[in-house]
Amino acid sequence: MRIHAIFGGIGAFAVKFRWVVIAAWVIAVIAVPRFLPSLNSVTQGNNSAFLPASAPSEQAAQLAAPFGATNPVPVQVIAAETDAAARRLFTTAQQRFLRLIRNQPVELLPPVDSMEPLWQEWERVTVMNKLRAAIVGSDATVKRGLEKLVGDTGANEVIVVTDTYEHADRIESYRRVADVARMIRVRPTVVVEA
Repeated sequence: MRIHAIFGGIGAFAVKFRWVVIAAWVIAVIAVPRFLPSLNSVTQGNNSAFLPASAPSEQAAQLAAPFGATNPVPVQVIAAETDAAARRLFTTAQQRFLRLIRNQPVELLPPVDSMEPLWQEWERVTVMNKLRAAIVGSDATVKRGLEKLVGDTGANEVIVVTDTYEHADRIESYRRVADVARMIRVRPTVVVEA
């Protein structure tokens, strides 16, 4: 039997018994979620019941258990000597998102003194909305921003992303963020009783 004949038969059946086909689909849409497990429960399920206690991942889970679950939060951070210098470096990230919404290549571009001639008002609003969580400034500004971020989110880990045109500026920003992070004292928000 040729493939055209098979699809022709399916098409003829679907046309002749269209109301039966529609009813079958409606019943399937109602029955499937009720009787089958959700995709999320299957893909995100804990499969540790299938592993022996000697498995490395089980041992790692037991060692990590006293520390609780991690709550990493990614954030764009650009730290420089002054707030103005950091804002200038931040124009590289702003240009990158501007090019993204314009459907242009998103390579890193050199910083500019002002973004105003480069974008229209709606583009400015869109880019600033996308980058609203960014922490940009001097060490003191970055410290306040990181403290607020950790306080607002309860993060116990911050993943810092820095987009600068010059690699040396990126390394300097990371160095400053590391220095600032050492000064931040996070108090636990959960009391663990022994």
